[in-house]
Amino acid sequence: MANVAHVGHAELLTPELVASQRFFVGVLGMTVVAESANAVYLRGYGQYQRTDLKLSAASVAGLGHLGLRMASGPALERTASEFEAAGRGRGWIDGDVGHGRAFRFEDPSGHVPGAPPRLHHLAFWVDTREEVLRAADVFVDHGVTIEVPPAQHGIGSSFFLYAYEPGGNRIEVTTGADFVYDPDPETRTWTAADQARGVGWGTRFPDSWRTYGTPPVESR
Repeated sequence: MANVAHVGHAELLTPELVASQRFFVGVLGMTVVAESANAVYLRGYGQYQRTDLKLSAASVAGLGHLGLRMASGPALERTASEFEAAGRGRGWIDGDVGHGRAFRFEDPSGHVPGAPPRLHHLAFWVDTREEVLRAADVFVDHGVTIEVPPAQHGIGSSFFLYAYEPGGNRIEVTTGADFVYDPDPETRTWTAADQARGVGWGTRFPDSWRTYGTPPVESR
């Protein structure tokens, strides 16, 4: 989709709104930019947009929605028309904190607002490997559950760690890998041989990394 500039923001659902806010602000270092009775809007360090993460109170954890920032107003109109023509449009909304008018649509698997898919993880990028290692130390100091300790992905070569925020959503702190500056790059296909290389330095993922998502299966 050449009309898309980049991911704009994400909404995480959490049954522990206060604890999740405390984690993202007090542990990850994000800043509160707006609040309502049932939601908190946060911004990461160096982010030029007003907000890139919304935490919403909910009965179970999961992804509320993912916002895609378009390249321009006309690009938004074109994309909305394309989704309408494909029968996947779900209409316009007036906007939310940090963005204006927006168009909602369902993806090819049929996920629509109000029936969110299961979330595997939400990633947060930092500048250096040292900051990933520092995050691991900070998580331990704050009693945060680390699912996979710092290691390197075989595909993409990014450095990472996986942990759980208090609401139950998995997050990744990551750095490295390739930046994609081309708005419409050529598709790169990873092969079974690439996948077989696994994780750098022999790190093994626990079974939970392959099976757990939010909302948990039993709550759907």
